[in-house]
Amino acid sequence: QALPLAAPPPTPPIRTSPPLRAADGGVVEMSSDEKVAEFISFTGGGPDEAKQYLEMAGGSLEQAVSLFMEMGGGGGAGGGGGAAAPAAGMADEDEVRAPIAAFEDQIINTEADQGRMTAAIQADAAAMQRRMSFDRAEDAVAGDWNCSKCKNKNFARRNNCFSCSTAKGAVAAERGSTAINELFKPPSYNEATPFFQTMEKAKGEGKWLLVNIQQADEFASHALNRDVWGDETVHDLVSENFVFWQRDNLSTEGAQFCKTYKCEEDLPHICMIDPRTGRAVKAWKGEKWAKTHQATDYIFEFMDAFPAPNGNAAVPNPAAAAPSASAASALSAPAVTVPTQAAATWAEALRGDTASEALGPGQTLGSAAPSAAAAAATAAGAGGAAAEEENVGEVAAMPEEPGADVEHVKVSLRLPSGQRIMRRFRPVDTLEVVFAVASALTSCPPDSIDVSTQMPKKSLRDVDGGLATTTKDAKIGGNMLVVETGKRRKTD
Repeated sequence: QALPLAAPPPTPPIRTSPPLRAADGGVVEMSSDEKVAEFISFTGGGPDEAKQYLEMAGGSLEQAVSLFMEMGGGGGAGGGGGAAAPAAGMADEDEVRAPIAAFEDQIINTEADQGRMTAAIQADAAAMQRRMSFDRAEDAVAGDWNCSKCKNKNFARRNNCFSCSTAKGAVAAERGSTAINELFKPPSYNEATPFFQTMEKAKGEGKWLLVNIQQADEFASHALNRDVWGDETVHDLVSENFVFWQRDNLSTEGAQFCKTYKCEEDLPHICMIDPRTGRAVKAWKGEKWAKTHQATDYIFEFMDAFPAPNGNAAVPNPAAAAPSASAASALSAPAVTVPTQAAATWAEALRGDTASEALGPGQTLGSAAPSAAAAAATAAGAGGAAAEEENVGEVAAMPEEPGADVEHVKVSLRLPSGQRIMRRFRPVDTLEVVFAVASALTSCPPDSIDVSTQMPKKSLRDVDGGLATTTKDAKIGGNMLVVETGKRRKTD
């Protein structure tokens, strides 16, 4: 049962001077001056304050004193102290405290955090290296492990063999697996920095980011390292035109990449990342890159479709990045090499249609047939061209190619037939040597062909210095050069 609340103590009555009485016993009213004097004597306030309170109380001295008490005044001699309180408070506000002394403190130890992060990255890389070793040690296997020394089976949580106390993975080097692991090792141009730092590097260099996510249990992942990434041609192409980043799906960043780009089911996975936006522009299953010629075809096709992501290049939109059905059919048969034409032309060529053989340089499949006037003009042009070919010249002899063990500049030549040929040149060789090689490969005189870079499109004849420029100064190393016939230039 709730107890009743105690009533507040009653306010003590205000004792004022006894009222004056007349001879007949009636009360004599006090004048205003008398009330002011009485108020001052009781509260200690001033005359103005007394008049103010008396006015508020309607001339009642008792109510005026009560108002004074309720509104901050003090009783008796204490009233003077209450009136002086605001002045004292104002004096305290005028006093400004001394400023707090400046000091330095460190909430987060950035050096320690950076050290822990670096150690974690190194440990993750070491674990990935053990997992991706073709003949991997037992400590790279998740679960129970067999001791390499005594072959005893141990629980996964043990770091030492229960039988012989050998440390987990201590004798892995004695297994004679160094040679085979060297054969399947990751490429030397693989970036060791984290993903976002690698993206910044690719963005600064104006290159695409080529990503490969591996899976240790899939032999296709190891075959990529041995047959594709370890190939000299692919090595030069990737090193010159891309920034390469390879991780496995169990590494910290590899797992995050698979989750972000949704490629857990397509391992090994290969894709091109735009370093400006972080978007995957093109992706492939790793099994499609099983052979070197397939990989180089995919690389060149990507370079044909997408310019380097430098500051001047436009960011490709998702619609343009998605291949059409005809282009996809062309990519599904990487062993076939066809000239760079429209996607429909690729599809027809892959199906073996002979209609594409009749296409002119300005036509595509489905275009209208040339008119009679156009045919006549073509015939007249052919006659003129035949007359000019008499003075073109002879096919150049094939120059000697330098060995792979000497300093050289390697380029890829794409012939009119669609065939791509890798060729080494000496740094001191002039561009005339390049034209001589193109002449020998196409069986056309040097004056009737043109060799140009692909990105940007520029003829080597227009390079500063002309054909006397060396291959090193022309900076054609690692690029693909397009060889075109029937491009004779008249000179004055």
